[in-house]
Amino acid sequence: MTKKILYISAVIAFLLLGACNKIPENTTSRMNNYIGTWVYTYPTSRCIEIFTFNSDGTFSESNQLERQSGDFSSSNKSIFGRRKLTLIIKTANGLEDCTGNKNNVIGTKLSFYVEFSEKSDMKWYALPVFGAPLGTYKKLN
Repeated sequence: MTKKILYISAVIAFLLLGACNKIPENTTSRMNNYIGTWVYTYPTSRCIEIFTFNSDGTFSESNQLERQSGDFSSSNKSIFGRRKLTLIIKTANGLEDCTGNKNNVIGTKLSFYVEFSEKSDMKWYALPVFGAPLGTYKKLN
């Protein structure tokens, strides 16, 4: 029982440390990691999703028939290596995406957690720690 309590306490302390401690990072340097065009191919449908992040903090996204654009921002890297990526959708055509959904998402704020494993790989996660990536985007330029 004591080992279990000690283990749970260690996990909670580890998570709190990650939530509170940030590694200081230059904003320009942080944003430069995103700049460019990133591509993800859905494994089952082979549908291609393309994100382009611009130096002015805007982005555009296209996949299947869907087109969206808006603003993006990024937090400092946590001690776990993931950054919070926030997307605010400002325009969307509401057409079908790679998963077959039609979304009218104008005004929606989406948050993901990303990790740059190489200069040309950006892994997207649903959570700031643990869990498998939702997908890995490859940089085109």
